Amino acid sequence: MRFSGVAAHLRLLAVLLGIVCAVTGCGANRASTSGGTLNRQVQAGDCLRQTTGEREPYEGVACTTPGAAWRVLKVGGSGTNCYDVPGVERAESRIDGIGQMCLSSGPGEPRPGVNTAQQGDCLTSRNAGDVRAVPCTDPGAVDRVLARVEGGSYLNDDCAEVPGTRSTYEWKLTSINSRLSDLEWSLVFCLAPKDEDPNSSVDAAKVGDCLAQQGEDYTRVACDTPNARYRVLERYDSTVVDIQIACRYVQGATSGIKRSFGDLFAGYTLCLGPR
Repeated sequence: MRFSGVAAHLRLLAVLLGIVCAVTGCGANRASTSGGTLNRQVQAGDCLRQTTGEREPYEGVACTTPGAAWRVLKVGGSGTNCYDVPGVERAESRIDGIGQMCLSSGPGEPRPGVNTAQQGDCLTSRNAGDVRAVPCTDPGAVDRVLARVEGGSYLNDDCAEVPGTRSTYEWKLTSINSRLSDLEWSLVFCLAPKDEDPNSSVDAAKVGDCLAQQGEDYTRVACDTPNARYRVLERYDSTVVDIQIACRYVQGATSGIKRSFGDLFAGYTLCLGPR
């Protein structure tokens, strides 16, 4: 019976805790009646409004509250990845300072975005200002994604070595939180026109392949097609020397193509002869 006093104290503590939970909700999903501010930790589906505080620039509010400018799509720990959250536009520190929140603008459902696009998906026109990932059968599909580079930058020429790339699109995920303001998350999409076969790119040409030429552009084609004009006699995965030197001793070579990837040594040289 020496532990009866401890048991009594534990029972009393349980009763008191039950009373507190009945009054406060113990983190239940409800908002206070004062200005719509949430009296619990922010969860996915909640809304935020910006404040003037530097350390805590957001406060959780009911989505019907005036000024609710952001919707929480995901809440997680420090390793939370917002890249693939549909409709995400910002990544911010959690209000409690532990982990991150993935946000979309406005209190309503998130708008379709581009960040979920994967290799083989298509994007709408970049001239429209609101680029979206869509099925390639969609009437608005313009470009096909050949590759997706997380943490990339168009300045780094991340798509240079992706055969068939004709253009790039960079999507950025930013933060206004002072603790994350120096960080920026980005995706680079390597693109080609939706109906263009990336395998026809001269970037993919190897010895024995044939090329067609239209103006200054070359296309990889079957050697038995009427427009096949050149055959690849040699390929060097380097641009360190000029075409004339690289192809001088390649038997039958009459011309060549050299493409650099933004680095002194990155790129390739093709030595060509008549088909």
